[in-house]
Amino acid sequence: MNAEPALQATLGADWDQLAPVVRRHHRLRTHSHDRLDLTGTMQRVWHSRWLDPFLPLMGWMDAIVPYIGSDVPALVRCQADPKCARVYWQREFRFADGRLGTFRSFKEFSGDHEVCEVIRGGIAARLQVSVHAGGLSFDTRSFEWRFAGCALGLPLEWLIGRIRCEEIPLSDERIRIIITFNHRWLGCLVCYDGEFEVP
Repeated sequence: MNAEPALQATLGADWDQLAPVVRRHHRLRTHSHDRLDLTGTMQRVWHSRWLDPFLPLMGWMDAIVPYIGSDVPALVRCQADPKCARVYWQREFRFADGRLGTFRSFKEFSGDHEVCEVIRGGIAARLQVSVHAGGLSFDTRSFEWRFAGCALGLPLEWLIGRIRCEEIPLSDERIRIIITFNHRWLGCLVCYDGEFEVP
């Protein structure tokens, strides 16, 4: 089990610039039994109609939630793996009509302000991590497809744009999370915007 949180090792000295509530959110250590549940509400769960033809595939891959809604109760489960250097994430959005939107991924922490997030099918996004005003931003560096121990670069930004995730401290107990997929020509294709309690 590592002594320090996985993201602390990735950020180095920048870790100390994070607000305490953001550090608590990312306190999980790799090779441990650490876990954390966040509860909150997504004020907006939205995707552009341009993605409609791809929703079945993207939903199966856990790339996005294939529904639209507002004021959606949400649960985020974070779980370290004692056998490897991964942290698993499961997000659940419960819509008013009874539908449950779930998407899962795991994160690997490669150091030098980079995190790699991997979804079903071996599709991975390499994300640049930076600190702003006590919060965090994760911005796409590149996409790749992992298979048989290899990694093949993918030009997915032509389809879904570039991913940006922001974590903004609101108080000692609450954070705001905004995830967007922004396309060079089509504009915003996906937007999730919500607030969560951090235990």
